[in-house]
Amino acid sequence: MKPKPACAGQPASLFFEDLWTDVPYTVALANAREEFCDTCPVRVECLKAEVASEGNTSVEHRAGIYAGFTPRQRHALSKRGQSLNCTECGDDYDPTLVRQGTLVCSCGTAHVAPIPDRGDQWTDRHTKLARIAIGWLSDNVEVGGEVPDPLALSRQLKVQVKDLRRVYTALLEDHVILKLRGKLVRRKSAASAKHWTPPHLRVSHAE
Repeated sequence: MKPKPACAGQPASLFFEDLWTDVPYTVALANAREEFCDTCPVRVECLKAEVASEGNTSVEHRAGIYAGFTPRQRHALSKRGQSLNCTECGDDYDPTLVRQGTLVCSCGTAHVAPIPDRGDQWTDRHTKLARIAIGWLSDNVEVGGEVPDPLALSRQLKVQVKDLRRVYTALLEDHVILKLRGKLVRRKSAASAKHWTPPHLRVSHAE
């Protein structure tokens, strides 16, 4: 007999954010995951079905918690191009672990960036800005030299500091810049600036 979804027969107010009027967002989300999604026997099939529909769903019509994923998480997962099963052994990844950035299969374990509840919050303009910043660092800062703080460089590049701070976070994750003794320094050559992509949008596979 085919297993039933854990949410079967449950009120929609447990899984749809626009109905969370009496419970804080974080509490309602945790309840949906812990009581239903993360132990649901069909969570793999549930996530696959929802991600498959992403390409035909406009942003304003994405709704509901499925397999423990928020609408923005599912969109981020689809945008990353992350496979939901291993291309080598065919094992399905557990959605609960995928959300946390861990891919477990018969081949081994691989790690990717976790997906925040609000999604990646990274746009094409951030990638473009990161490439501009890397190019600027390559032209103006020696390897091992001190990198300007985001506020100073944002003024020089005439961009919003909040965007540049997000870029700095990605460059730190990618080790383009490092934090040493409280200062940011340039770590490596930026010859590949025009091809750079943020670490969390790269797909990693188990060896």
